Amino acid sequence: MFRIEKFLGSMRVSRKLTATFAVVIAMMATASVVGLVTTRSHIPRLDRMVKVEAFIAFEGADARAVLNELRENEKDVVLHVGDAAAVTKFETDWTEHYNEQIHTLDALDKAATEQADHDFIAHVRKLTLAYGAGFKKAVADIKSGALKDTPAALAAVTPIADPMDELDEAITKWYEGHEEKTVEDGQAIEAGMSRALLFTFAMTLVALVVSLALLFETWPSPASSMRLSISRSERPRT
Repeated sequence: MFRIEKFLGSMRVSRKLTATFAVVIAMMATASVVGLVTTRSHIPRLDRMVKVEAFIAFEGADARAVLNELRENEKDVVLHVGDAAAVTKFETDWTEHYNEQIHTLDALDKAATEQADHDFIAHVRKLTLAYGAGFKKAVADIKSGALKDTPAALAAVTPIADPMDELDEAITKWYEGHEEKTVEDGQAIEAGMSRALLFTFAMTLVALVVSLALLFETWPSPASSMRLSISRSERPRT
């Protein structure tokens, strides 16, 4: 510490000021580099969180909602077996939701990056296609008169509809898992950015303290000021 003070004391004022600015700039540059590196390091996780986890969570919830709409349309058809116009209307609604569901599964499969997600989506697609084929056949039998009442239609639909109840629970568990992953990634990014900001604040505070300390060394003491005044007063007048 004594050597540093002695070294600073031997420096000219201009050099001390230069050293002060150099130290401050170096510290602020370090803080900026750390902030930049921290931000860039979180870009892949942020990209995955938005494009994969959050997307799957959102579309997964939509897939479950559409599945419930399909089941509602299915029940409406079964309950209105004797009304051809109602059967046609509810069949149209069912077909619209069915096509939407297939489109959602395509989007999910495209966004997924993990093999486990691809496998699950393939499982959902397989059950959905089987359900769709069975329901379309039941509707065709209703329209042809092979299924004449609600009990007969219900008996025909139940075997293909039961697996969809289990699928509803599976989809819910799946997309909620991705919701949790989205939250975890968000918390990790927030923690990393908070540490970077804390480091920047600490470096700024240290730079301020160091700059004040160096500037204090350049400030003339009362004794030196007095000696300077005396020496000037003692100069011979011409």
